[in-house]
Amino acid sequence: RSPGFALHINNQYKSGKKSDAGNGPCGYPVAKLIGTLYMAALSRRHPEYHFATVSPGGTQGTEIFKTAPFFMKCCIGGCVRPLLFHSLETGAQRYIDELCPDTVGQYPSGVFLASRKGFTGAVFDMSVKMEFLKDDKMQDAAYNAIHRYFV
Repeated sequence: RSPGFALHINNQYKSGKKSDAGNGPCGYPVAKLIGTLYMAALSRRHPEYHFATVSPGGTQGTEIFKTAPFFMKCCIGGCVRPLLFHSLETGAQRYIDELCPDTVGQYPSGVFLASRKGFTGAVFDMSVKMEFLKDDKMQDAAYNAIHRYFV
């Protein structure tokens, strides 16, 4: 049986470490990172197209808390969630804004657009905060891993 995709991308398979990084509540951020790096690699390979990874931000109206740990449900659920998160429509609008002809090109191809601070607010290029997103080697590792396991 082949090793898990998340183990491949973070080189834990080669080092012999075991991890459940691709399972449970931690699986989403790992998958998002891999997808983000993959899209950046695609943008370098296909400059004729515009690629972007867009985070909807913290949205109400999803079932994220259905599988969240009890502590998260207690701390963020209920009364606090409406104060921290925006509507599902606002989250969806982020995708639409990036696809509209008048905004394409506002950010370079291959970027990861997410909230500058917290879970809501205007989006910006996250590679400003997370410079590793610009790393061609990491992007190529994600590209190769996806093609090894899925394509």
